[in-house]
Amino acid sequence: MEKNNTLQLGITYGLILGIGMAMVTLVPFLAGLKPEENQWLSVVGLVLMVAVIALAIIKQKGISGGFIKFGQAFRLGMTVGVVAAVVSALYMVFHTTQLVPDFQETTLETARQAMETNNPELSEEQIDMALNMTAKFTTPTWMALFSFLSTLFPALIFSLLVAAFLKKDPPPFLEDNDAMDANV
Repeated sequence: MEKNNTLQLGITYGLILGIGMAMVTLVPFLAGLKPEENQWLSVVGLVLMVAVIALAIIKQKGISGGFIKFGQAFRLGMTVGVVAAVVSALYMVFHTTQLVPDFQETTLETARQAMETNNPELSEEQIDMALNMTAKFTTPTWMALFSFLSTLFPALIFSLLVAAFLKKDPPPFLEDNDAMDANV
């Protein structure tokens, strides 16, 4: 029963994190801010991730009588991270196909201007070759994959760190013999 509660808690907090991270992208977009000019938005997303993972683990620790093993805390943090990564990937598809349907073209034009400004020695052929490669990785599918992975990797690291800080093993006489359950 406790495992179902932990899963439900992970899904709930994962949805909260995923929606929060989507808002960190959506609100500045609606305000007309350019992501490349506002690197602080990445920091806000990472702080939000640490906070939500920690809150989920603290909540589970409270439900479990003030105790949570490292493995339980890490699994909960990763559940939050996986759910948030799925939401983030789905939002990225929505963002690049509905909110900014010319996302790929705009990205390629910005890249062309940057190459021409920063590397004036590049020939038109070299720029076109680089843009062709860039175009392959700016499709909604690739952007969703990058979004998924760029959410999942920090979630892995933060889950490890937060679990290490918040773990509190129960006294041996209170443990629920997870090792014995695995052998059955």
